[in-house]
Amino acid sequence: MGRKSTKRVLESPQTTEPKRQSQGSANASSSEEEYEQKPQFYVKWIGYDDIHNTWEPIENLSNCKEMLRDYLLSMCKKNTVPLNNNDDRSSPFALSSLSLQESKILTADPSPSKQLEVRLKAFQDIFKNSVGPKIRIENTVDDAACPPGFKYTSECIYGKGVEKPDPQFSSRCECGPGECSIENGCLCMQEAAAINDFKSLPFEKDGRVSEQASRLLWECNASCSCGPTCVSRVSQQGRRFAMTIKRYPNKGWGVILNQKEPIPPRTFVARYTGEIILSQEADIRGRGYDVEGATWLFDLDYNTELEAKYSIDAYRQGNESHFFNHSCDPNLSVYMLVGGDTAGDSDMMTLSFWSNRWIYEGDEFTFDYNGNYAQPWLEQYGAKDKKLDMKYKKGMTPCLCGASTCRKWVYL
Repeated sequence: MGRKSTKRVLESPQTTEPKRQSQGSANASSSEEEYEQKPQFYVKWIGYDDIHNTWEPIENLSNCKEMLRDYLLSMCKKNTVPLNNNDDRSSPFALSSLSLQESKILTADPSPSKQLEVRLKAFQDIFKNSVGPKIRIENTVDDAACPPGFKYTSECIYGKGVEKPDPQFSSRCECGPGECSIENGCLCMQEAAAINDFKSLPFEKDGRVSEQASRLLWECNASCSCGPTCVSRVSQQGRRFAMTIKRYPNKGWGVILNQKEPIPPRTFVARYTGEIILSQEADIRGRGYDVEGATWLFDLDYNTELEAKYSIDAYRQGNESHFFNHSCDPNLSVYMLVGGDTAGDSDMMTLSFWSNRWIYEGDEFTFDYNGNYAQPWLEQYGAKDKKLDMKYKKGMTPCLCGASTCRKWVYL
């Protein structure tokens, strides 16, 4: 079943004249005259001197409708009759003076490129309330925009049958700002030491995760007295890096770093947000996602000896991490956070992404969808073997990560 386990410069339309094999367009200073009762437009051709300008009938300008539309609108505005100080509508004369073909252009639906521009703007607006630096949307490869029905959420929401944890039922510390440490007797750090089997702070002073830390980290929570800027609450402080959600020709949407300053190793990047649902509901949804050949279900099962009680579903609701792609050589590692926002329910955890190497401007954020689950057949078949035994192939899809260590298949 498709579940992971704790695991898009629009060019101005241009016209081509076959005889010249050249591109041209009616520019903003174009003039119009009547020739045999048909409107003629004076066209400046791209790449040619003014001596080559020509008068063209409207039917020859079908490939630059947007520019023609702008020109006609500017002509209408010249005949505008203000009805009052706040009214700038065109007079009936201005509109009726247009030919039928011109009127059709003005009333036609926007071009496909314009429609996409509008849809991408709507996609961008979904993230206007996102936490952290601005998220951009880029698509120069096709007409795809926001996945249908997708909504942004900076925090996990709780599905049917799932109660929001109460941090009052969790361990909490009474440390002051900057005082959380084992040496100072911090209860949260003592919990961290107990579950990680090491005797130092799981987070360094700059907020990066310690090299010795396991993949299960304990965070301070809202009921602690150390405050929201505590080094042990770095994931709760939100995303700190500028990102672009970019469309790829072969693998759909992905996310890249959109800033000059690189991200150091072991730095918090994002939390995986969505709807927390019961495992039984995840089974039902997973079967539906299998038909689509994709999934955004993530089981909260750090302890693989026990069946996960909860899963996170980011299909309809999530944040930028919804668009993180898989790689067999990822630059993100997954850490499960206990305490923090889920303090009060020992079966509920927060899934977080941290850099595992330097990430530079333009690099795509990726993580390994399969983690340790890929190891059994990876060892048997090798990273460069394109064939896969049929007993493993069910649920697999060809991997497009392009890494030198690509396993060729990824389990969805």
